[in-house]
Order: sequence, then C-alpha cells, then structure tokens
Amino acid sequence: MLNRRLTLGILALVLGASACTSTSHGALSAPDASRKLKDVSDFASVRVGTRDERLVCGPDQIKDQVRAQYRVDVTDKRMPSDSGGTARAGLVAWVFNSSGQATRCYKSLHQSLYTKVVHVDATHSKIVKVTPKRISDDTLMVDPADPTRPGALPGRTGEFYTLVVSGRTLIFGISFNGPDARLIEGDARTTRSVIGS
Repeated sequence: MLNRRLTLGILALVLGASACTSTSHGALSAPDASRKLKDVSDFASVRVGTRDERLVCGPDQIKDQVRAQYRVDVTDKRMPSDSGGTARAGLVAWVFNSSGQATRCYKSLHQSLYTKVVHVDATHSKIVKVTPKRISDDTLMVDPADPTRPGALPGRTGEFYTLVVSGRTLIFGISFNGPDARLIEGDARTTRSVIGS
C-alpha cells in the first residue's frame, strides 16, 4: 500500500500555479501524451497536469524550484488500489523545458534517497544517511521491511524508488515490493517511449 505520508513528503516537491503546455525538441505535448498514454493497455488511469508544475531540485525551497511544462500521473491496473482507494504503487513523469532541468531534478531526487528523516520524539527529528540497496539500474530499495513481522503490511518488503531521466523527461515511481517495482520499471519504460524525450 502506498504510504500517504511518505508519498506526500516526496511529492510535496510539486507545487501548482498557472497553465503551461508548450513543448519543444522531442517530447509530446500534454494533450498528445494524455491521449497516447490512455491507449496503453496496462494503465488503469492517466492524469495529465498542465498547471505549471514545479519541483524543488536543490536545498533551497524557493530558489531551487524548477518549472515543468506538464506532469503525468499513471496507475497500473495490475496493481489495483485497496478497498479504501489507496494505491499500491504509482508513477509520475514530468516534462521540462530542457534536458538540463530534467537532469538537475533527477540528481536532486536521487540524492534525497540517501537520506531520511528520523523522528526522535514527538517534536524533534533529524536527517540521517542511509545506504539504499540497488535493485536495478533504475531502482533503489530503502528501508527493507520484514513481511512476517507482527503488524507488517501484507506484501510489503521495503520502499522501492524508480528514477529515470531521458532528455527532458523525468520519471519517478514508488512501490513496496520487488514484483511491483518490476512493473513500475516497465511502466517507466513505456511512459518514456510514449512521451519521448
């Protein structure tokens, strides 16, 4: 199951503002990306945001904001949501104005996977370094979980993060076990090939 607090923490990098849908050099426009991705048989839903999406791609929450032309959220029908509507895994793709912007945000997100916030008590927390396990060229596992531990979520073996950059396109996926991570990697490749770079 997708941990809402974790996902919101990571995807809180995204801020909304005014409309912007122009493209240049390779990647599809937002309407074309939406239409073509909706034709992918394994995708349950595709939402395209054309609201001047921004990511924070550096340490400064204001100065390091990078504007994307649009954002695509994808869910996979092979990983259905639970009865409460919470997704087991998810994928977001951003198309930027330049490959340099996409690469900058990729590096920032990738580096963030090597740290995590640890809550010391109700009012204090600290940032600690972690060593993710490389699952593949595009996927890292953070916080391995024992699925047999009392209270463990069924099927959860860790937090798997998939990061792919291709030209102006940055793709970020999150899942919680190896089989779902492999599906997310496939979805990332499909999304990259449909949107272009």
